[in-house]
Amino acid sequence: MIDRDAPLTLPEEFLLLALRNREGTTHTYGTYVHALGAAVLAELAAAERVTLDREGKKTFVTVRDSRPLGDAALDAALAKLAAAKRRSQVAGCVGKLAGIRDLKHLIARGLCARGVLRAEEQTVLLLFHRRVYPEVDPRPERAVLERLRRAVFADMREVEPRTLRLLALVDSVELLPVLFDKRQVKERRRRVKELVAGDPLHRAVREIIEAAATAAAVGATTAATCS
Repeated sequence: MIDRDAPLTLPEEFLLLALRNREGTTHTYGTYVHALGAAVLAELAAAERVTLDREGKKTFVTVRDSRPLGDAALDAALAKLAAAKRRSQVAGCVGKLAGIRDLKHLIARGLCARGVLRAEEQTVLLLFHRRVYPEVDPRPERAVLERLRRAVFADMREVEPRTLRLLALVDSVELLPVLFDKRQVKERRRRVKELVAGDPLHRAVREIIEAAATAAAVGATTAATCS
């Protein structure tokens, strides 16, 4: 049973920002799913189900409590991590969680149950079907955007840790210029960089995206050479 009055989870906040309000589709195509997996991991850490343990230059994820939280996406992620035979570094865990089947839909269903989104089925090119999630109640997203706006543009000395983590995830997939004025975001680039510096999840998502881009570039070069 979803508690409509409970605070949004970090994955729910991130998904709201990643979705186009009217269309219910995502802004950042395939890259957003890695940040979504990182958001799930961050929420599990906040709930003290896992810890991010720094060991030398590496950060490992350790499951401390495998009891379900009552959230479909978080419980699926926790079960996946708990079933692993050995600990993984953060990037490896983010990749695993991003690969959970229907992760976006599990999170979106919770937002639908809260009355924030609604689910719609669309047919693309008369052949393919997809589920989209247009926004019904804009107030939760507005509140999240206001937190980010203050963090980036208000020169606050201290930013709430949860907002910092959300900013790190949003920045990791270059979503800030979509959410705010591009020129103003560019002017605040130094501040954003300082705020997210050292965040292990920001670093992990960027590593995954850069590795995927490198692999795609190599694949394209190889295909061109062989053609």
